[in-house]
Amino acid sequence: MNNYECLSSYTKEELINLIEIYSKNWLALDGVWFQSIERKFGMDEAMFHDREAWRRFTVIEAKRIKEFLGLGDNSGIEGLSKALRLRFNSNINKDKIEIGKNVLI
Repeated sequence: MNNYECLSSYTKEELINLIEIYSKNWLALDGVWFQSIERKFGMDEAMFHDREAWRRFTVIEAKRIKEFLGLGDNSGIEGLSKALRLRFNSNINKDKIEIGKNVLI
């Protein structure tokens, strides 16, 4: 059985649960690598690498979500709202997105 067949064997609810598990695993990894750098090189070095990692990761994440949703370059507030709901951390942070007059709240 390949990975696609394996994932296809789960129910929608099980897959949603798996996404939550993956999101928690990602968050744990984010903390563990940070602590490793902090222990060996100190807080300033850990913060530097954390900022660099997030600066690069957010661009990669945004491009992939944009492509997945088929969003154009000027998708506006509606497009941003859709994309934010699919970020990795959105599965573990129970945020609420509201659209005001041309702003996201």
